[in-house]
Amino acid sequence: EERDLKSLVHQAISSAPVPQDLGGRFLEKLKELEESLDRLLKHLELIVRGTPGLSALAEIEMQEEEAYRLLFPKLSLIPDIKDEKNRWTALQRLAEDWKRVLTS
Repeated sequence: EERDLKSLVHQAISSAPVPQDLGGRFLEKLKELEESLDRLLKHLELIVRGTPGLSALAEIEMQEEEAYRLLFPKLSLIPDIKDEKNRWTALQRLAEDWKRVLTS
């Protein structure tokens, strides 16, 4: 039997229930992302500073942050920077830009 897949998908989407309080849940997730980004920035500050011992720990903890996983899935986002310290500084600037976007 031949069916119009586009119409079936449209019908399924149209009839799907919209979760209640979607706006509230969105704002809650946005707040969680902002808090994770704040922690990410603290980790990056320690890494850029080059504090012995703390840098390695901060790098591990940074990679566990939701903001890091969502916004910076690969450090190849800044591939032209060969010097590791400059690379972390560039990532720090990008994270600060995301923070400004989220809070504006």
